[in-house]
Amino acid sequence: MFQIMSQAKEMEKSGSPMTHFELGDPSFDTPWEAKAGVFEALIANKTHYAPSRGIPELLEIAQDVTEKSRGFRPTKEQLLVTPGANWQIYAAIACTCNPGDCVLVPDPGFVSYWSICRMLGVKAIPYSSVADIGKKLYKNKMIIVNSPNNPTGEVLSNDDVLTIYGWAKYYGMWILSDEIYARMIYEKSFASPSKQDACTERTIIVNGFSKSYAMTGWRLGVMTGPEELMAKCQLLLETEQSCVSTPVQYAGVEALCMSQWIIKDMVNSLAEKRHDMIEGLWKVDLSCKYPDGAFYAWVPAPRGYSGDVFAEHLLKHGVVVTPGSVFGNNGVGHIRICFAVDTNVIAEGLKKMAKAMEAL
Repeated sequence: MFQIMSQAKEMEKSGSPMTHFELGDPSFDTPWEAKAGVFEALIANKTHYAPSRGIPELLEIAQDVTEKSRGFRPTKEQLLVTPGANWQIYAAIACTCNPGDCVLVPDPGFVSYWSICRMLGVKAIPYSSVADIGKKLYKNKMIIVNSPNNPTGEVLSNDDVLTIYGWAKYYGMWILSDEIYARMIYEKSFASPSKQDACTERTIIVNGFSKSYAMTGWRLGVMTGPEELMAKCQLLLETEQSCVSTPVQYAGVEALCMSQWIIKDMVNSLAEKRHDMIEGLWKVDLSCKYPDGAFYAWVPAPRGYSGDVFAEHLLKHGVVVTPGSVFGNNGVGHIRICFAVDTNVIAEGLKKMAKAMEAL
């Protein structure tokens, strides 16, 4: 997605105005409480190394939030403060899998699952549904679960999660549960496999501040898992990062301590943007289901076109989207559109897409 954005930026330099839907970067402002946390840390000279696991204040509030949202209270040794959620995916796979091991990956699924597996010499085995997982359990080391899913917005039911956990326990597999969009669900309810083992046995939670608090550029997350595994991930973080930026961690403390109504307001706003985008796509003859969560429209390309070709066609008409092929083989015939943008951007993009459809 960043490569696509760079290409579009170069086109803008040449005088071609672009409407951006490619990155999952909410257009909302970071809450002022989080910003104040950084200012206060800077003024208090809290600018030196932090403990590699994370500052005590952030670990303690993360314990409270997990207990409230997931129904269990992790020990501090089960938590690790990280530079964003993406790094957690890398650390979880690197510290549980050896080269040649197999990991079940959702297809379509987040780009980093595939690239991290390739980088580590781990074989990514794609699955398209819960039923498909049941056909591919033998000799796999881990199941990656992402609900709400990026790019489709699909939300797993509690029964689905229980089924997946049961399989993982029977076959002795890890579950990497990417829950970065857990607070962005519209009509359905969120279910986490962590409720089955409190992250003490096989469940690893990936989570961060990027989406819920519009803090994508801050690079801050908190990972949860079994104590022994988190100790290994902490060693990896010490080697690669030393620690997460100390002032940024204080921003995380304030974000978790503030009134969480701001997130509900954000989700309500996203629900309106979802309606505007999906209804607008229908009007330009692009069929698309309402996503249950996250903030993406998963749009089938017009008949006769691949997602790559259609994305390139839209780019020529000033609309930047992500071709579905980057999310796996099952995404080849789709494009992904992020609707977490200003309403005027949605309106502008839909007008350009209408002209692009006429030009097909």
